[in-house]
Amino acid sequence: MLKVYLASISLVNDEIVKCLTEEEKAKAYRFKQTDDQKRSILSSYLLKYALKVNNICDTNIIYNEYGKPYLEGNDVYFNISHSGKYVVCALSLKEVGVDIERIRPKHDLVLQNCFTKEEQEYVKDDTSFTKVWTLKESYIKYLGTGLKTKLNSFSVISDNIIKQIDNLVFTSMLVEDYQLSICHYPVKHFNIIHVNHPTQ
Repeated sequence: MLKVYLASISLVNDEIVKCLTEEEKAKAYRFKQTDDQKRSILSSYLLKYALKVNNICDTNIIYNEYGKPYLEGNDVYFNISHSGKYVVCALSLKEVGVDIERIRPKHDLVLQNCFTKEEQEYVKDDTSFTKVWTLKESYIKYLGTGLKTKLNSFSVISDNIIKQIDNLVFTSMLVEDYQLSICHYPVKHFNIIHVNHPTQ
């Protein structure tokens, strides 16, 4: 199973906020900017929504030594990312990593310091730059090792196409002016599920 839930922060309303724990609300309202609050609220809600519609118990979240979250006592894995107006939550029976970013300008210092030679040669414009960035981020998030794994220590591009790393597959797509990338174990197919209305 691999399901990817995508939602816009425009969904955030009082009904969604009521679904959150006091701790989750407090975490969200520590942000000063309204959109940051909404991204935090929707991140918490989207995980609850994904678990509920898949009949999975909403359990406590624990973290590994690098800060990657897990569901305590549960064999289901998840990963969350957000950028701009979007929040995405990937749910899987195996480890998974997801990253979404609004298309960002190509940055020469990032190319030199974070991308391998093959990745640098692949990048032609802002879209391909953001694509490689999100692919790399999805792999780092899959590993759950944070900054311990340097971005230039591995390549997601080989012979000018997306490559596999070990037995992992990368999936990348455009969602409007955002790049969405997922690092996951091979599956026959998976769904991108657009959550357009809150459901308790």
